[in-house]
Amino acid sequence: MTTLTDGVGRKGANLSHDVTLVQAMLQAIVRPSGPRYYDANYDGIYGPITAAAIEAFQTDRGISGAEFGTVNMGTTTWKQLLQALPPDLQGMRIMMGTSIVYLAASQALLSKGQARLASAKFRSGFAPRVGNLIRDMYQRHGIALFPDEKKGAYRTFKDQWDLHSDVGPGESLHNYGLGVDVYFNPPTLVARNGILMSAGGIDLLDLKAMNLSTWNAFWDARDRIAQGHGLYPIGPGDRPHLQHPSNVSGGRSFIAHLNSRGKIKWDVRSGRPNVYKTDLGGGGMLIEVGTAAQIWQGQANLTTHTIGQALGIPANRVGPGDINKFRQALHDEFRWAESNWLRWQPKP
Repeated sequence: MTTLTDGVGRKGANLSHDVTLVQAMLQAIVRPSGPRYYDANYDGIYGPITAAAIEAFQTDRGISGAEFGTVNMGTTTWKQLLQALPPDLQGMRIMMGTSIVYLAASQALLSKGQARLASAKFRSGFAPRVGNLIRDMYQRHGIALFPDEKKGAYRTFKDQWDLHSDVGPGESLHNYGLGVDVYFNPPTLVARNGILMSAGGIDLLDLKAMNLSTWNAFWDARDRIAQGHGLYPIGPGDRPHLQHPSNVSGGRSFIAHLNSRGKIKWDVRSGRPNVYKTDLGGGGMLIEVGTAAQIWQGQANLTTHTIGQALGIPANRVGPGDINKFRQALHDEFRWAESNWLRWQPKP
């Protein structure tokens, strides 16, 4: 629904986003004599050009009296502005505090996002949170969201490894059905000159190029609604990602999960990436064996010396074949953790 937060004109508060929206509406409406009512790029500044455009529109439609010179929600001027918009520009929107006008998404795009959610794999209770986010974002802002139902929902350990990120297999909430990447079905933007354009892609790249503050505002609006449903972002480095709960250590949660098996003792040195320690099941010294990615690949950092430390035996009693044996044993621990993903619990 196209809305204003306050009036625009002689008696209006003339908030920049409200002025921008009225300018864009008058820019889209052609006068009976030919030119547009607001024949300039919208800029959010109320001045003589905007004042003249409002008054010309009202004069052509016989609007006078107390509302002359001002646009307010619910007035005759507002209703006629909405009616006069061309069909392809119905549903103009702007977010408070931003400067780029966009068009409300269709019901079909909303349904597309909901269908993707239905096909995604999550832990019980997580999908309804995402569904509430999709619904509320559309109702409040006319923006359609969609979750990446493939590698942006539940991920296998291999899926996580394939990303080649600092977050390794077993360290992401995606591996436990409690993380999701939620993108925008790219909205149609009304550029400052009135030309319609797509917002580039799922990361709203054209919107970012037009105005960085508006690009961030779209994500911030999503995040505010998400947090109301117990979904939390992790920062500007990965804007699509949302998870539940918020304060989780991927490394500490993972070793708690591994230790719950009880065969091998694990610990972690936190970092980017994390480095894991283990006693190899021998009850001796905890030795560093590498990152989650290395262990998953069967390439744990092991030598006859470190194996001897972990097992509490002299290195000369460890054979070269033991290196591959223990690499496989550590990889099998990760396989167990993946198979028992529903037993994983978050740790701060």
